Amino acid sequence: MDISMSLLIEIEDRFGTLLTPEQFLQHSSIEALAKLLTQSLVNSPMPPIRLIQEGDGKYPLFVSHSVSGITFYATKLAQYLPPSQTVYALNWQPPEEDI
Repeated sequence: MDISMSLLIEIEDRFGTLLTPEQFLQHSSIEALAKLLTQSLVNSPMPPIRLIQEGDGKYPLFVSHSVSGITFYATKLAQYLPPSQTVYALNWQPPEEDI
């Protein structure tokens, strides 16, 4: 697998944002890519609960976000668990504004 495709997959795993190859090429510097990812995360927040690994559902494991608010480590953790283990990540959600 080509390194750019590996990077796109890693970005999706870590940030929950799927970038197209065109976006990746248009934002080829680290700074431009960081701005794109930041804008993407602000404009489309991650769902409160994200399925990381679909198992048999018997005893699902829920992992919470780290201090950064990102649950990228949950994907790595799931690699060490049996395939029958269902894993969900609880993503950070911004507080709702007062109405």
